Amino acid sequence: LVAQLLARPEDALWLIPTSTFRRTAFASRSGAQSFWDQTRDPDRAFDNLLARDELFAARVKAEATELRLTTVQVTGDIPVEALAAEVARRLGLGPDG
Repeated sequence: LVAQLLARPEDALWLIPTSTFRRTAFASRSGAQSFWDQTRDPDRAFDNLLARDELFAARVKAEATELRLTTVQVTGDIPVEALAAEVARRLGLGPDG
């Protein structure tokens, strides 16, 4: 839906989290943020949440690839600052852009 609003495909990019990154991010939540813990079967709810997000990420990646839009895989292996620098570089926002 966003692609049609871009002047150029290079004007945006999509961050696609890996399933491992999502699992780690969700597992670190607590209290109200871990809403699946409020269900009758928290483990099943958590697994369903991850499965739904996996389908969503796959669809976003497939559509972006089909439209020749830039995607960046988020693994959690690099510091946030490095990811932000990579995003800025790809969008031409850094000193070299």
